[in-house]
Amino acid sequence: MRYVLATTGKFTSAAIAEGDSADIRSCYPEEVMRDRHDSNHNTVSLGKGEGIMTISTVMGTAFIRAHKLANAIKPSWPFLITSESNRNRVPAALSTKTAPCNILSINWAESQTLLVDEIQRKANLNDLKPCEFRQKVRDYDQSYSEVVRKWKEPLCDYLNLRLDNFGI
Repeated sequence: MRYVLATTGKFTSAAIAEGDSADIRSCYPEEVMRDRHDSNHNTVSLGKGEGIMTISTVMGTAFIRAHKLANAIKPSWPFLITSESNRNRVPAALSTKTAPCNILSINWAESQTLLVDEIQRKANLNDLKPCEFRQKVRDYDQSYSEVVRKWKEPLCDYLNLRLDNFGI
């Protein structure tokens, strides 16, 4: 998540859950699969003015549980979350905090582990220092101030970022 922010200036969110998954491509009717029209072949027109349908070729309880976790966070913010029941599986080096709805928020902005450091180094991934992270938030606020204002409380509570210190 820090790499995406460092390289694109955009924030991401992630919900981690477990479960089954399966390729459901063969479950769609042939007419649907034949009429996919976007560059990634992920959408099908439902007719003029009727909208589009997004095709997902993989489905299962893993996706449903992660989606349920993500939807429990209102308003949405740049989170890395899992169920509170997974607390004992999160490395101690990662700073965490319990969020509403029995959700465990992991402070992805500040937390470091040796494994993450090694992966970033081997993959040549850019990382953000805390001061650079704050600057990215400032930059994002310039374009999306209404979004950052909605995130203000969660960013302070779950990512230890004090936005009042720089006028947000």
